Amino acid sequence: MKSGWLRRFGRLFVALAIALPTFVVLAPDGSGLACMCPPTLDLRGRIVFAAQGEVGFVEGPADNQNPYGPDVAWCAIFARWTWNQAGTTSVFSTNVAESVYTWGKNHQRWKISAPRPGDVIVWSAGTLNDSTGGHVGVVEYVADGYIHSIDGNFNDGVRRRSFPNRVGYVYGSQTLRGFVAPPGAPMT
Repeated sequence: MKSGWLRRFGRLFVALAIALPTFVVLAPDGSGLACMCPPTLDLRGRIVFAAQGEVGFVEGPADNQNPYGPDVAWCAIFARWTWNQAGTTSVFSTNVAESVYTWGKNHQRWKISAPRPGDVIVWSAGTLNDSTGGHVGVVEYVADGYIHSIDGNFNDGVRRRSFPNRVGYVYGSQTLRGFVAPPGAPMT
C-alpha cells in the first residue's frame, strides 16, 4: 500500500517539477531536497524565498518548539535554516544570536553597512559577545531608508519587521550592530 502511494506521489512530484518553473536545490550535506525556488533566483533570492515561505509560523505548543532545530531560543536556528535551504555550503553552527557576529568576523562576512537581501542582521543588548543574548533576523529587502526583515522567534513566531537602515538603531533593549553576508554571495 505504501509503495503505491509513494509511486503516485512520485509521479505527481515529477509532473509538478516539469510543469512549474522551479529550481531544485539539494541540501549541502546531500541528504535531499532543500528548496524548490524559481529558477531566476540567486543565492540571496533563495534565502529570502525560504524565509518568506515560513512567515506566520507560530512556535508551540511548548515554549520554543520549532521545526528548524532544537527547542531553544531559535532566531539563529531559523536564520541558519534559511541559508541551508538556499544551498549555502558554509553556515554558522551556533544557536546563540550574538555568536553569529563572531562567525561572520572569522569568515570575513561581517559588515556594518550596505545590508542586502539574505544577510543576517545582528542585534545585541550590550557589547557583542559570544555567550548570551541578542537577536538575529534575515534581510528581506531594503527600501526608502528602511530594512525589512523576516525574523524567527520574534514574538514566538516567524514575523516581518521594518526599522531604519542605521547601525546603532535601538529597538526595545536591542541595538542593531551589523550584518553577516552569506558565503558565496557578494558582500555589497
